[in-house]
Parts: sequence; structure tokens; C-alpha cells
Amino acid sequence: MSLYLSKGLLPEVRMKDKQRAHLASLTETRDILVKQSSALKNTVNNILSARRVNLAKEALSSDKKLAQVPVKAASNRAEKPNTPGGVP
Repeated sequence: MSLYLSKGLLPEVRMKDKQRAHLASLTETRDILVKQSSALKNTVNNILSARRVNLAKEALSSDKKLAQVPVKAASNRAEKPNTPGGVP
């Protein structure tokens, strides 16, 4: 390493000050959260689409829009009471 340093082959590195490092960390965290949120919304939308429940693109974008989504009754299978031994 000293050989490269003596020949000027090592790149110059600049350290970020605390404020810039903190800002970079916050920005990276926000980016991760936005990507995870989008992935979760896509997953929910895919599950609903598989069950033939088609939502508008913006339906999962906010709490207000989510509250406007009509909730359908659970399937008949989920509404049947459980009986001992699995016999109806």
C-alpha cells in the first residue's frame, strides 16, 4: 500500500461531516421504506387480483383512499363454524 501511496496511485477520499452523513442515512432509510411500501401494496393488489377483486391504482395509496375500499364478506368456507373432528 505504501508503494501505491508513494506513486500517487491511491484515490483521494473525502469524509462526510456528521450532518451530511446523517442526511445521507435518512435519505437511504426513506428510500428503503418507500420501496418496501410499494412492494407491500403490489403484493396486496396481486392477492386481491387473484381473487378477482380489482382496485383502482390509487386505492392503496393513503388511509383515506383505503377507507373507501368496499369490504366484501368472507368466503363461505371461512364462515362455516369449526366442528369437532372436521365433520360438518
